[in-house]
Amino acid sequence: MKRLLIIVSILLVASICHAQNANTLTIRFSGAPSGPCAPFMLGVNNATGGEYNCTSGGAWNLIGGGGGSGTVTSVSFTGGLISVANPTTTPAFTVAGTSGGIPYFSGAATWASSAALTANALVLGGGAGTTPATNTAFTTNGTTTLTVGIAGGGNGALALSGNTSGNATFTAPAIAGTVNNPVVSSNAIQVPSGTAILPGIAFPVGGGAATGIYRGADNQLDFTVNALDTLQINTAGIFPRLPVCDFSAGNNCLTFAAGLISTSGAGTPIFKATNNVAILTSDFTDSNASGLQVITGLSFALPSLAKNWSFHCSLTYSEATPIASDQFGVASLTTAATNLHAWAHVITAEGATAAQTTGDSGNITNTTPTSIVTFTPVGTGIKQADIDGSIEVAGGGASTLQFYVTNGTAADVIVVKRDSYCEIR
Repeated sequence: MKRLLIIVSILLVASICHAQNANTLTIRFSGAPSGPCAPFMLGVNNATGGEYNCTSGGAWNLIGGGGGSGTVTSVSFTGGLISVANPTTTPAFTVAGTSGGIPYFSGAATWASSAALTANALVLGGGAGTTPATNTAFTTNGTTTLTVGIAGGGNGALALSGNTSGNATFTAPAIAGTVNNPVVSSNAIQVPSGTAILPGIAFPVGGGAATGIYRGADNQLDFTVNALDTLQINTAGIFPRLPVCDFSAGNNCLTFAAGLISTSGAGTPIFKATNNVAILTSDFTDSNASGLQVITGLSFALPSLAKNWSFHCSLTYSEATPIASDQFGVASLTTAATNLHAWAHVITAEGATAAQTTGDSGNITNTTPTSIVTFTPVGTGIKQADIDGSIEVAGGGASTLQFYVTNGTAADVIVVKRDSYCEIR
């Protein structure tokens, strides 16, 4: 009865304080609070430190603090990959998958493991519900080499995509501070045919003008500079569209026009076909012997080509003891010509009214040296001789067009003078 009176007194005082907006009243209990309570009251469980407030219905309500205890009756995991052993006693979680594989979401809330992935291969996403996997068309050596394609099974293709304008870039980075590191290919590289405006092989230039190489036709290769065709190569030949010049200070050029090839340029060049002219750089004296003798230095090596040539020789000569039956001759050595024909006129005396002798070799179809003209000089002075002719070559083998001289008597030598020459066209 006494305890009840004390509680009623406390409640009465508390009610008066609450009505006057006083502070809350905290009451400590040895255990969980019990008995009636009012909304302004707080209770503390001294055993656990738990804090309680009082509901509008006059009941104590745990609001925090302290610790609790309980018992887990069962543990489980849904979604795959993880299993639970001893779920009702001491749970043990186990992750299960494929060695060398990777976990993935096979569904929105489901995990699974992929099959073992190929070593050093690229992993491709499978999309919704599909297992990620490696592809034998994409492999590496594990360090620096990527292989696209399957040896003996499929050609690799590397496609560079990008914006509708601009360039897709394929580059090798500079090494050791330089950019001289080319991209090397062990196989042929094919490019589109292109046009003069957009060549198949193009080089970057300012202003967007095209410079490069393109294929104008199946049998044709064209070079363009600033969108201007400059050179064409096809199965018929090489066709420059501009003068062909050297890089000397004189700027010597060959200029091409309809039916005409000429020289041009600041160097005022003169065209010289060196191999088409043979010039004696010293006097040639025939030996003390009979028969036609080779004039050393007056010959032309002809290739094994089916071609017709014309030739001309302008000679000066002298004989210390003029004698009858001197001769000039010609031959096609090593390979006989289809036909070799030469004619000549020889001045045999000095002076304004000098006499001359003419001669003709006739048609020559063998490799034997043949006389063109026989003459008898008068006087020991220098005289002139001219030889003209043509040779038809079938291309059955290389040959040499050789010119000859002989004196009528072995002891009376003939001197063919320096700067005498022959030319062939």
